[in-house]
Amino acid sequence: MMTKIANISPFYPVKKGITVIVGLSLLIGGQSTTMASLAKSSDKSPSTAVKAAAKVATRSSKTSAKTTSRLAGGTTRGARRLAKQSNKAMRIAAKVATKTATKASLEIKKPLIPVSADFKLENGLRVVFSEDHSVPVVAVAILYDVGARNEKKGRSGFAHLFEHMMFEGSENVGKTEHFKYVESAGGSLNGSTHPDFTNYFEKLPSNQAELALWLESDRMRSLKLTAENFQNQLETVKEEKRLNYDNQPYVPASIKFDEMLFDNWVNGHPTIGYFKDLEESSLDDVRAFFKTYYAPNNAVLVVVGDFNSNDMKPLVEKYFATIPRQEAPPKPDVAEGPMTKSKYAKVEDKHANLPAFWIGWRAPGRREPDYYVLGVIEKLLSAGESSRLYQRMVKGEKIALKADAGYDERRGPSGFEAFVVLKPGNTPERAREVLFEELDNLKNKPVAPEELEKAKNQILRTLFANAHTSLQRSLGRAEHLGEYTLFFGDPKLIDKDLEAYMNVSAKDVQRVAKSMFNKDIVCVVDIEPKEGKEEKPDPAKVDAEAGSAPQPDKSTTAPEKVESATPGKTEATTPGSADATKDTPAPDAGKTPPEKKELEESKK
Repeated sequence: MMTKIANISPFYPVKKGITVIVGLSLLIGGQSTTMASLAKSSDKSPSTAVKAAAKVATRSSKTSAKTTSRLAGGTTRGARRLAKQSNKAMRIAAKVATKTATKASLEIKKPLIPVSADFKLENGLRVVFSEDHSVPVVAVAILYDVGARNEKKGRSGFAHLFEHMMFEGSENVGKTEHFKYVESAGGSLNGSTHPDFTNYFEKLPSNQAELALWLESDRMRSLKLTAENFQNQLETVKEEKRLNYDNQPYVPASIKFDEMLFDNWVNGHPTIGYFKDLEESSLDDVRAFFKTYYAPNNAVLVVVGDFNSNDMKPLVEKYFATIPRQEAPPKPDVAEGPMTKSKYAKVEDKHANLPAFWIGWRAPGRREPDYYVLGVIEKLLSAGESSRLYQRMVKGEKIALKADAGYDERRGPSGFEAFVVLKPGNTPERAREVLFEELDNLKNKPVAPEELEKAKNQILRTLFANAHTSLQRSLGRAEHLGEYTLFFGDPKLIDKDLEAYMNVSAKDVQRVAKSMFNKDIVCVVDIEPKEGKEEKPDPAKVDAEAGSAPQPDKSTTAPEKVESATPGKTEATTPGSADATKDTPAPDAGKTPPEKKELEESKK
């Protein structure tokens, strides 16, 4: 069955009484009326909302007519003509408002992401299809159940290093040719490493879907793990660490914060790893990691877009079915006990211009009972300029230039934190006092219905309008399906999750705020700008002495959720011998990747 993109646009998934229109307003007679105001009464009945919409339009029509007449002197033929045109426009606006208000009572469309097929190959590879014939595009995503949490102490950074190694070539694909094949076919690709998984994707014209399957299967089967490739990518990762972590303001402090927040090393060390660990690793370590984690029985393959499932399944079997399964990898021990005392540190930062601080608490993991409530609290505190922290700390008391809250959600122990950059002349103690006052307000005063609705709309906006993960994009749908399947074994859980978010109540917010935000048991890292110019220390020595590595800026990205693969970088490997791939040719005519010679000629 065809699934039109319009059917999953942000204008369709509307729950009764919840406005889902994002950034939409009706400009009626110079009066901007948000859909939230028109749908306030939709809890009672759709007809009430319709009457409210018509009333607004009629009132605006009269006002506009009077204004037009007054501007034109109220007597001329031109004034009457303008008034007539204005009345006609207002009647049209009233019809639009009526239809939109009626839609505000619709139930959320289910399923949000239709699953066309869900099966497992004999070697353990889980495969999920979702057809969507609205545009001739296909997204292919493959997720491996390995991330920073699977690393052993003394071998940090391996998951991210393998993300780089995955682009260094395989038995039938030369070094970096993965990029050439996909881009020459008009597609895009990338990969990223996270605390609890690693993913790769290709987005291509639908007639090139087989190309993506061939490329992914070839490196899963026969990644080239040579000393040259390993050393090359080791140096690339080290340079990435220097550039994006060691020499970025506030980033080293964010790493220190994670290391302090979690007692279990598995949860607290950075995805990028430590220089010492990376430099002491060997090619044998790399090969063992590849064989353990880059196996078909430790992965999920997702195909979303313009294809036929009956045609796609034989292709998946053709390229992946003969890759041997491996012994199931060990599950990481991510257990954390409760926080029993506060933790504090001060970090000098030679790249920071202003004082700042991280503050936070341990939090429940994905899909745990209070997970959804914390997602709403995050939006209440920090989603946009109307959020509580911005209004109070940045705009109101003007004690901060930046005040954000973030939920670092993972499988297993997670974190809820705030990051504040102080305005000159203010102290971190005063800023934390104001922050705790806002958290106390969540505990002691029920959130107003309008504010709670706005927070839920922000969650829907993330789901439908986020540039990368939007459900209006085939790639966004592929990644959602892949994560739900890999983490929880069920690709259809997104419907239940969305319903759980929409069911969060003001009482839930109060309850979770009281249980979470304990000012007597909290983790704090103050950041103090380091005065004076000094020579940059060797990052390897810094790691060896301090035992910490920098992390991405949590104010803009989820902690450790690193978008790391770029052209020329490579990633993880998969089980199987090189000889096993010699019988795996490129896709047939019409979908065959360009020859090397043609690729070189296309450059000229």
